Amino acid sequence: MVSEPVPITYSERLLQRAQENPDEVAIVFVAPDGSEQAVTTKELCDASLRVARVLDARGVDEKSLVAVALGNTRLGVVSEFAAWWLGACVMPLSHRLPDTEREHVLEAAVESGRALFVVGDVESEQATVVRPDELGAEAEEQSSKPLPIKVPQPGRAMPSGGSTGRPKIITDDSPMVGVPGAESPVSALFGTRPGQSVLVLGPLYHTGPFGSTFGGIFGGGLVVLMERFDASLALKLIERHRIQRIWSVPVQMQRMARAPEVDEIDFSSVETLYHSGAVCPPWLKRRWIELVGPEHVFEGFGSTEAVGSLMIRGDEWLEHPASVGRPEVTEVRIRDEDGKEVAQGEVGEIYMRWIGRGLESSGYKYWGSAPARSDDDGFVSVGDLGWQDEDGYVYVADRRVDMIISGGVNVFPAEVEVALSELPEVRDVAVVGVPDEEWGRRVHAIVETNEDPTMLLPRLVEHCRNSMAPPKRPKSYEFVEALPRNDAGKIRRSDLAAERQQGDTEATVRVGT
Repeated sequence: MVSEPVPITYSERLLQRAQENPDEVAIVFVAPDGSEQAVTTKELCDASLRVARVLDARGVDEKSLVAVALGNTRLGVVSEFAAWWLGACVMPLSHRLPDTEREHVLEAAVESGRALFVVGDVESEQATVVRPDELGAEAEEQSSKPLPIKVPQPGRAMPSGGSTGRPKIITDDSPMVGVPGAESPVSALFGTRPGQSVLVLGPLYHTGPFGSTFGGIFGGGLVVLMERFDASLALKLIERHRIQRIWSVPVQMQRMARAPEVDEIDFSSVETLYHSGAVCPPWLKRRWIELVGPEHVFEGFGSTEAVGSLMIRGDEWLEHPASVGRPEVTEVRIRDEDGKEVAQGEVGEIYMRWIGRGLESSGYKYWGSAPARSDDDGFVSVGDLGWQDEDGYVYVADRRVDMIISGGVNVFPAEVEVALSELPEVRDVAVVGVPDEEWGRRVHAIVETNEDPTMLLPRLVEHCRNSMAPPKRPKSYEFVEALPRNDAGKIRRSDLAAERQQGDTEATVRVGT
């Protein structure tokens, strides 16, 4: 009788790799200037054990929450493994957060009931701060002898700005463990396999990059971690390291696709380009299908709360353009504001639960916020709107909080943004609703471009007249040098809208529709 494989912790897996292949490179850190630092499995493991002893002396244990605010750096990754050695819960935290916002995140963390620690060059009245220079100096004097195995439960907590901008933290009670070399039907759906070389483009304080980095190390492959995303550098790394898996968001895909050298890059090593996090414009999806092949492009739809997940591969997407997939591991319900299921093809709120898990659809918890909307059958919504077609394929419209009601018509900003992004002169775009005497809320487009706005504006207006109905067309534009996206490529439309609630700015240009 074959015994079932025993799950092990992430720190235990790192030790295992270090003992089996001490000279194997586990991770390559890439600086913004393109310089690289390769770290072997033994170097990473030894460093994590030394740092763990320093954190242990500071009081970190199984009842601690360790926020790591060090960016995509060697010490940042080492510190997270170190916290797991001690059984602590890890919370990656942006080191660029303003002091006030960081304190709001830590206020939410207080609800965990755990002792709070922050590893980083920051100030905090709510946590014990461990500064990186002190941590590094003290770690040099410590032993790298293995520590007793402790299972982190929970192992990670992910901060989120939330739809309203009020910080919250998302976690669950699952132990931070896995089975080395394990593959499942779900792995095939998402294009993953153990041992893949992985390129990580985004910051570790977001779910996709965090999971790709530590999942990649656990899986036995090489992880190439960019300190900061740069389209041209990312393309070179794909070719240089023969990258097999890439996790991306659409804005990163767009900048790589429009880089001058993209057609010269050898993409033959790429097994999986996995993207999520925002609506992907169809033109952009087709471009990447051309570059790497339809069977290598995977799109996922889900959330950090992990209440369910949908996936669609490129070849299937070509038959169902704009869909994010058909339920295979997740049950889906589309409901109106009263909780009643809507008719086929009608937009409503997307509720999901994992198949076969019923009322235990997800073990997520919020610290700092009330739970997401749910029903008695275990279906949960995190605020996304969409619809299903007659074949069961799901299409995402937008977030409920971002929807604009203009002249009595529901306008989804993502749809307008997708249309505007088709013009190559548009480097980036965000669409928000602003107060308007005639329309109630006016559709307003904020466009990032290198072109002369006076030359570009007529093209934008004409393009919108040819591609969307009058109520959806922007009735005003604003041109900026750069939109305030974070390192993960995310932008909070609610913040942009709030800044424009008092009326037009000097940069606003009104147009006819």
